[in-house]
Amino acid sequence: MPAKNKKEAAMRLMPALFMLLLLRTAFILFEPSEPQNAASDIDVITRTSCAALYAYIISLAASDGSGSPNLEGATLIFIGLFCLGILFAIRGHMAENGVPGHSATASLVQMRDFLSGCIGFLVSRKKK
Repeated sequence: MPAKNKKEAAMRLMPALFMLLLLRTAFILFEPSEPQNAASDIDVITRTSCAALYAYIISLAASDGSGSPNLEGATLIFIGLFCLGILFAIRGHMAENGVPGHSATASLVQMRDFLSGCIGFLVSRKKK
């Protein structure tokens, strides 16, 4: 496989990797107890990786390069809706189970930031 095709294949897998990490982040929000030290460290790594991949997806969508604007726009819409859904779900979960711990709070803040970033990017893109 030529190098260009390998690069394109890798670039197409980035959103899938992001969603896998985002699902893991969402999953920890519903865990009943605060994670131990090692698990908390892994959660930090997961959130950091999500942030890096999110920045990559946003930069692809913002570029005038060879990326598909429709695919990247749809990816951002999906990310925004997913984060919004998780925020709504965790709100209902908190009503029954109380306020989440520190690790979950950090994940909630990240979901909020992803949602805000998606909305901001998509609104600014429409103006162009």
